[in-house]
Amino acid sequence: MGVPDKKVAMTFDWPLFIATLFLTIVGLINLASAAPSPSFWHRQLFNMVIGMGLLVVMAGIDYRIFERMAYIIYAATLILLFLTVLVGTYVSGSKSWIRIGSFSVQPSELVKIGAILALAKYYHNQRIGGPYGLKKLIAPALIAICPAVLIMLQPDLGTMVMLMFIVVGMILFVGVDRRLLIAGIALILVAAPLSWFIMAPHQKNRIIAFINPQADPNGIGYNVIQSMVAVGSGKLIGKGYKLGTQTALRYLPERHTDFVFSVLGEEWGFIGSILVVATFLFIIFWGVKISAGAKDRFGALVALGVVLMIFCHTVINVAMTLGSFPVVGIPLPFMSYGGTFLIAALTGVGLLMSIEGRRFMF
Repeated sequence: MGVPDKKVAMTFDWPLFIATLFLTIVGLINLASAAPSPSFWHRQLFNMVIGMGLLVVMAGIDYRIFERMAYIIYAATLILLFLTVLVGTYVSGSKSWIRIGSFSVQPSELVKIGAILALAKYYHNQRIGGPYGLKKLIAPALIAICPAVLIMLQPDLGTMVMLMFIVVGMILFVGVDRRLLIAGIALILVAAPLSWFIMAPHQKNRIIAFINPQADPNGIGYNVIQSMVAVGSGKLIGKGYKLGTQTALRYLPERHTDFVFSVLGEEWGFIGSILVVATFLFIIFWGVKISAGAKDRFGALVALGVVLMIFCHTVINVAMTLGSFPVVGIPLPFMSYGGTFLIAALTGVGLLMSIEGRRFMF
């Protein structure tokens, strides 16, 4: 199924590549201002080089190869997740990392790609089209539940929620029986308020801080308030690179991971923020176009899964920094510090580029 290098070069998706490279470079520049020490920037630069290399490699590989390997890749990510629960390293209260020599890997980010490939393969192999009933949803549910349980054992609620958003989005795209869909919505409406009674105290605090951050401005509401102050103080054109007071004086928490968009808003203002958001929207809509134009069901679903991953992370992270969503520790694609997520996101873009390139070849 290989494709000659000349043809791959001719169909290389330059618009998607340039947009992704732009966000990654902006993220690197932003991190140089936001990171607690230069070592964070150096590690992110190293991760960016690896991720961009994988992106180019993935774009040059025929994505149909991954249809045969999908379940193997998924199983490998599950094994890594299981090992994380057993021998992982705690970071910020979650046992989410495995140390391999001098490197750290976060398998919960890799399992998103594994689940996307496994779901795409499952539905690709279905001879009868949707909408599907309960029986046909057992396998997709297991594909989601197995990693979700392991992620919650870490625990990492934010990553688990992202995984479920991706999986549910793919399932709804394929089609669900209307009666089953109505029953699921009703169950969510009933379970949502009841979930309050089983939430951990810190999870309840996040909800309270979202509803009224001023209730405890120096405690549970501190992160949200400082983030909104940073974004608002940037005004139209920002305070200037490395001139943001919330960032420089370290009032802004987690400024190199969860709140990188707040740093961007303070230093580059509304204009810089809108440019970044517009680039994200371009990547998302371009990915939807790739999914719609894919030549087979596997390619269409893989593209959709990658788009959902980028879309959900972007919307929730930006909304979180603006106080429009509870703080759940969701990184911003291509921009937040974190090697595994950056590499996973760039690998996903590489898959999009491979799917788009092969549209003209078979």
